[in-house]
Amino acid sequence: PELERRLAATFGALGAQASATGQSRLIFNMETYLLQTMLTSLAMAFVLVSVLMAFALRSVTLGMFSMIPNVLPIGLALGFMAWTGIRLDPGTATTGAVALGLVVDDTLHFLHQFRIWSRQGLSLAEATERTLRMTGRSIVMTSVILTAAFGSMVVASFTPNTNFGLLSALTIALALVADLVVLPAALAFFKPRLSSDAV
Repeated sequence: PELERRLAATFGALGAQASATGQSRLIFNMETYLLQTMLTSLAMAFVLVSVLMAFALRSVTLGMFSMIPNVLPIGLALGFMAWTGIRLDPGTATTGAVALGLVVDDTLHFLHQFRIWSRQGLSLAEATERTLRMTGRSIVMTSVILTAAFGSMVVASFTPNTNFGLLSALTIALALVADLVVLPAALAFFKPRLSSDAV
């Protein structure tokens, strides 16, 4: 930080060593630690969920596709957090990993059904349409329930709880759109082949 450089330049010439202290320094150290742990937890969750989804879907390709509607909403929520000036605290630092564990369930249902229809010889468009018809309603219902549940925390008087609830509800709502719009669009664009990538 700039303060540390100034202290080193000022007191280093005198043969002395100085360091910043106080509440501001403590808050800076805490935010740095929270950012590091948030990035670490997201990276670990991303890797573990990708591997488990690949095994659950018996497809490496679908395991990778499953991350599209799950990582994108988290990235948008983090952007919203920076745009609105929501500070990084123990509550907001865990939002990404918690939300990823929740929204991946809808993606699993969608891709599992999509894989079944695709293996039965249906075209990509037909498999996507039937998947949306069979899983769309349940995906919407679970997402609405989770969004409402976490959204109720917005009225809390404790700011970390308010921010955690707001970001979680936003992430789940964005994940719903990603599951029903972005994921089918990605499948239609990349046209993954599922005949030879079973694991």
